[in-house]
Amino acid sequence: MNPAAVQSHREARIRRRILRAFAFNMRENLPFKMLSVLLATVLYFYVQSERNPAISRTFNVQITYENQPPELAVETEQQRITVTVTGPRSLVERIKEDDLRAVADLRGLRASEPITTVVRLRYTLQGESPNPLLILDPPGPPLKVTMYPPKTRNLPVVAEYPQEPAAGQMYGRAEIYPRTLTFSGRADRVNRVARLVVNAMPSQPGGRIDGDFPVVALDMQGNPVEDLKLSQDTVHVTVPLLPKPPQKIVLVSPEIVDLPLPPYKVVSITVIPHQVKLIGRHERLQQIATITTQEISIRDFTAPEELTVPLDLPADVMVRDIQDRPVTQARLRINVQRVGTPPAPPATAPAPAPSKTGSGTEDARDSRPPAGTP
Repeated sequence: MNPAAVQSHREARIRRRILRAFAFNMRENLPFKMLSVLLATVLYFYVQSERNPAISRTFNVQITYENQPPELAVETEQQRITVTVTGPRSLVERIKEDDLRAVADLRGLRASEPITTVVRLRYTLQGESPNPLLILDPPGPPLKVTMYPPKTRNLPVVAEYPQEPAAGQMYGRAEIYPRTLTFSGRADRVNRVARLVVNAMPSQPGGRIDGDFPVVALDMQGNPVEDLKLSQDTVHVTVPLLPKPPQKIVLVSPEIVDLPLPPYKVVSITVIPHQVKLIGRHERLQQIATITTQEISIRDFTAPEELTVPLDLPADVMVRDIQDRPVTQARLRINVQRVGTPPAPPATAPAPAPSKTGSGTEDARDSRPPAGTP
């Protein structure tokens, strides 16, 4: 027989004997051996719990987002969440509040209009998943988020500046470049914008205005609307100084062509505006004492009325109200009331009946012939 084969056969026989001996030893007193392993395991964890007991700590954790679509703006009322961490002391005591994060995964969210949805939070510890020995409560809490799609609008820019030029001068028309700006942002904020305003100030009080000024987006109440992206942050505003033309303030007079029929009469007439400002040549202003309305007939009025009537404006004069706004018509409030019916005149008293005594004597006396008559 080959010596190598003999050697291999001997090694195989030795391995089989070792395995049979191991199996025999394992089966012998097996219940006691299993009990020993169990007691050793319990004793290990007991010792570990005494040396490194489980503790709990509470953290106020920052909520962060990941995989947020660049075209969406996300907002939530909850910025932080309270988390209780329980685990071995050696692990829990090493945790700092800034190491723990509650992450909202916004992957795949879409919105064509503002909507509110719920996403689940997961926790990270120093940017990685927490140790399995740590228990974080609450697990996977829900978070309500509102998503806003982007929106773009165009609006003209309005220049506001002090209306106090130097004496004898006035500000001319403001020139703004560019006249219109584009702005974008969250749809709800873009929809709030009522106007784009630039506050232009002269370099010297009452002087000419010329410079670049920042643009502010305002809502209907005049409050700034934040977090918008403008096509450019500033515009160039030029407001020239011009000689102030002659002015004159005159009354507005209603041109009434007829009055109500009896028993109605006009009690009062109120004109709004009751006076206007005329701007023009000095010689022409001296010729105008009042501004009248076009002719009005109130013949058929039987009760108070309010009506708007065009003004009879001179062709060579500018007419403004006291706030320097162009005016072309006036509002009239005509108070017409019914006059009470006059009392009827008193009836004439009938003549008293003639008395038999007095009247008869007097009549007899009057009927006697005069003296000397036969």
